Amino acid sequence: MLSSRVVRLIVYAIIGLFAVSRMWVVLREYQDVDYSPLSMISTISLILMSIVFVLLSLTSLLYSGINRLILAITIISLVSTCLYGREDIMLLKQIIFILFWAAVFFLFYLLSFNDEKTIREGNKFFYLLLIPVTVLLLMSNVLRGSMGYKVGQLGNNMIFYLLTMLPWLLVAKERILRLITVLFVLGLSVVTMKRSAMTACVIITMSVIYLEYVKGNPNKARAVCLSLVLAFSAFGLMFYANAVNDGAAMERVENLEEDEGSGRLERYKDVIRLLRDEDIHGKLLLGHGYRTVEASLGESASAHNDFLEVSYDYGIIGLIVYALIHLALIKRLLYLRKIESVYYEGYLISYMIFFIMSMVSHLIIYPTYFIFLTSYWGAIEGHLMSIDNNDQ
Repeated sequence: MLSSRVVRLIVYAIIGLFAVSRMWVVLREYQDVDYSPLSMISTISLILMSIVFVLLSLTSLLYSGINRLILAITIISLVSTCLYGREDIMLLKQIIFILFWAAVFFLFYLLSFNDEKTIREGNKFFYLLLIPVTVLLLMSNVLRGSMGYKVGQLGNNMIFYLLTMLPWLLVAKERILRLITVLFVLGLSVVTMKRSAMTACVIITMSVIYLEYVKGNPNKARAVCLSLVLAFSAFGLMFYANAVNDGAAMERVENLEEDEGSGRLERYKDVIRLLRDEDIHGKLLLGHGYRTVEASLGESASAHNDFLEVSYDYGIIGLIVYALIHLALIKRLLYLRKIESVYYEGYLISYMIFFIMSMVSHLIIYPTYFIFLTSYWGAIEGHLMSIDNNDQ
């Protein structure tokens, strides 16, 4: 059943429905607050499918150390939230949001276990999903312009849907298609004026150029010249996209010191103060529950740093497990490089996105575009674990 193409197509369809319906709500309401009924139905459907498949294949699930860590942080998050969670958000809703990204990871792990077609089909699916996601992103940006969004205000968060899809898109066999895709997302990151996305896209573009055109190329002189041409082309694209946007993106970058990263530095200090002043040992160890930073600070925003967010929400134990997940992903990345896997580049880009956004934004507490990364990690992990299992 798990290797059935029909099951995989159903999963892809539900993820596509979730992404489009979620983006449509943000576009229509112009706020990133609530789910639509379709978004919630899609979320619950994926969680239930994952639970059923996990119960059917629990043994194969526990082969992997990454799986055990993700299961551990999920349990810690649930325990913390049930003990100390927020009263202004229904407990069931908090549980659903906690489970979502982990459920998608396990679902794709099991789908790709003994079946590499999941990854190739996923690549085709995400290229198809690229079309409505881009259309909704551009519609949102036009709306922002008509509403008078200027420099100093928030960039467009919808770019993160495209950014977190990149690892899947980089599975494409054609090198030129991979490069064009990266440049496409880079250009849109400038148009949307999201500084964290622009930073990630610049680093990703330079990494892809190096991996695709310099590393392993016997003709070093030619490789360097070609990479320089591509790098200048990438920066040219950025400046063109900035000019089309009336120079607003670069103005936001120039204002970084003045606005302290949209108030992030002050937010970091506030969260550190909350952690320092904590005097309840149970909450120090297990945290305060799902998304309690915003509840404690009285503002509708996260810590804008997942390490700080996890420290407060899920305590010292949660932070340790979260840090171990980062280490496990790095270990898996090094293994992929060692065996010269075709999935190494996508995995490297996925961790870059994860680390950058974890440092300056939030992923783990918002069950939206994060599932694109966790689905990729799950699919790669399932593929690698099935190879190890067959070799034994």
